[in-house]
Amino acid sequence: MSGCCESESAGELVVNRITKPIGMRHIKRALLSRISTTYLSLLTCTCLASCASLRDSSLVDRAEHLAGEGRYAEAIDTYRKHIQVRLDETTRPEWENPDFYLLMIVDLQLKMAQAKEALRTCAEAEQRGVEPTLISDRYRAIAAWYEERGDLVAAFNLLKSHRGRDPLLFDAMLDRIGREITIRENSVGGR
Repeated sequence: MSGCCESESAGELVVNRITKPIGMRHIKRALLSRISTTYLSLLTCTCLASCASLRDSSLVDRAEHLAGEGRYAEAIDTYRKHIQVRLDETTRPEWENPDFYLLMIVDLQLKMAQAKEALRTCAEAEQRGVEPTLISDRYRAIAAWYEERGDLVAAFNLLKSHRGRDPLLFDAMLDRIGREITIRENSVGGR
């Protein structure tokens, strides 16, 4: 075969073989042979595409390793390199959205106490077509980060501004934080 995806169709093979005076046993063997050859061709194509992305996945492995060591800024840079390499890849599957790794960057930015930068990265992910429910999770994570640090107003405002993404989950957090804000305001006013 000249290319990994060029081949005579199984139908053409059967027609060619049937027009010759051969027995059914030979047709079956020819079909099985063609299926095996086609399968190997597809497997080769898949392997070649996978091998092309090995270098790219090693960037993800490196980013994860750096993050595990607490080297968050380097991990972010490495994730960004991976995103760019995958976006530049001409044989990248159509379903793949390398910008998904922006969500990993958001998580690292929160670990670095860079909530405003994390919000900008969420907006970037949204512009680049990352799954909206995944971005919603990150907005809630940022709100939780603010809440953990006692900045309830920032958490509340963030949730309120993005409530339309998932009203049920956002409302649950808004309700809890709103009640806490009210308790704090009442305890300060009651002194």
